[in-house]
Amino acid sequence: MDDDYIEDDYESPCSKCGHVFTRRSDCTNYCCEDGQIDLYEYDDPINFSPGEYETCPQCGGAGRLHWCPNCGWDFGLRCWMNGKPQARLLSEWLVFYYPTTEG
Repeated sequence: MDDDYIEDDYESPCSKCGHVFTRRSDCTNYCCEDGQIDLYEYDDPINFSPGEYETCPQCGGAGRLHWCPNCGWDFGLRCWMNGKPQARLLSEWLVFYYPTTEG
């Protein structure tokens, strides 16, 4: 994933470790629209009515990913991330564009 999609945010330092800047990126969930998922369009129109929404599990409803590159705190989900955020974004991108197929 290109670093052009990742922005450094110098206005909000990390509240956990005090790092000078945090990072932001658009949500990588392709069906996320401003932090909400339209279940009628995304999941199954038979089981869901138009306008039934669910909070995006990827960004926690924020519509953007926001994390600390130093300690790995995820501000949207309010938890620690495993591994580096850039690796997480890259792995999600690879799964989305190159899904595995079961034989």
